[in-house]
Amino acid sequence: MVWNYYECSRSKIRINGTAENYVIDLKVQKELVGLLQSKKGIFPAYHMNKEHWISVDLDIYENFKELKGLIDESYDLTS
Repeated sequence: MVWNYYECSRSKIRINGTAENYVIDLKVQKELVGLLQSKKGIFPAYHMNKEHWISVDLDIYENFKELKGLIDESYDLTS
């Protein structure tokens, strides 16, 4: 799996509220997980291995150029 896109309750990715947000799970290099999670809209993977996967809240994350790069990297890491 390269990525998984789904609706997720905000509380499941540690955001206040009960609304559903659109989230994508991406595999990244283990060394980058902590750095990426420090960015607004990126969280520990909701239901994936948290050492290698992140969840990106598509309703919050705004850097679409970087998101495309993360998707490409996830593809490379999983293919």
